[in-house]
Amino acid sequence: MIILIGFCFSCKNGTTIHVINESGKTLENISIETGFSSELLEKINEGESQSFFIDFNELKTKTDGIMGLKTDETYSNQIYSFGYYSNGFPPNKDITVILKKDTVEIKEFN
Repeated sequence: MIILIGFCFSCKNGTTIHVINESGKTLENISIETGFSSELLEKINEGESQSFFIDFNELKTKTDGIMGLKTDETYSNQIYSFGYYSNGFPPNKDITVILKKDTVEIKEFN
């Protein structure tokens, strides 16, 4: 029983997002939106990567949703959806978002 309780507390209840800038320029104001929280990358230089953890413990209800990357005018002023979550549970994979010159590439990893 103690092992089971320890295992439950050691489980991460979230997902890690890695953002890599391969666009050829410095980008500003890139945000990851979840519907219940937001992470802002104020500046990410060309060739740089930044990572952060989206904590699903903040989500108090059992909802479904999609995470999204939102950009401003320095990078096409678009919204890119990814990372579906269901019933308040995070995707069971980490997500890498690669910002390229003319597209955004999304990869999921275990």
